[in-house]
Amino acid sequence: MSLSQRIPWQRDFAAGELGGYVPPFRAGALRVALGCDNLRKTRLGTFLNCENLIRIRLVGLSGDQMFHSEVAEWVLLYFILPLWLAAGFADYLCHRASRIEITSGYKESLIHLLMFSEVAVPLLAAIFFEINALVIATMITAFIAHQLTALWDVTFANEKRQVTPIEQQVHSFLELMPLIAILIVIILNWSQFLSLWGLGPEAGRYRIVLKPDPLPWTYVLAFLSAVLIFEVLPYLEELVRGLRARMRGMTAGSRGQS
Repeated sequence: MSLSQRIPWQRDFAAGELGGYVPPFRAGALRVALGCDNLRKTRLGTFLNCENLIRIRLVGLSGDQMFHSEVAEWVLLYFILPLWLAAGFADYLCHRASRIEITSGYKESLIHLLMFSEVAVPLLAAIFFEINALVIATMITAFIAHQLTALWDVTFANEKRQVTPIEQQVHSFLELMPLIAILIVIILNWSQFLSLWGLGPEAGRYRIVLKPDPLPWTYVLAFLSAVLIFEVLPYLEELVRGLRARMRGMTAGSRGQS
């Protein structure tokens, strides 16, 4: 097979340059498995650097597996998470349309902020920290807590205001998106998930460590800005509206009694 007929990674390797994208979630684990720190101390280290060995190992495992992992990561970052944010903002608009400030009031808004905090902790951990058994366990625990709080929220809202079919449909997205996101993270870090149950080839890592290969800062900045604009500020505004409506109601009640 000539150089021009080889698939891209073979062509690059034959030419002396091994290119291609290495997913961060794979590179970090392989860097440890290959013993890159020890490699630098050997004679072989003068000919092969660690990044090339990582790419060789990835290609040796399975080209399809590497491709599927890349696709899963892109789906998570650029489809699931943005859709999740969109559903959260749509839910806020549904609350606003139902005049939540004068129906269920600030109490339901507090429940919404509680659910937001239950999501924020594992989400920030996944963005900034290495995905290990501790982070996965945090995700699973937070998801269960979020589901229970969502059940409480809907039960409380149904007694105070009308929950329209559109809002119910939005709720279905808000329940499924975090589940799908967690499943993708688990698939991409399967060995650490198995270690939670004492299974698999790896020992569970229960430590807080920054990602060895962090996400692009442009993505992190854009995503956190979107969270602030479409989630944090709207739901805080909803709470303030509810508190103001309560104060107006208390003022009007005191005037009526006098």
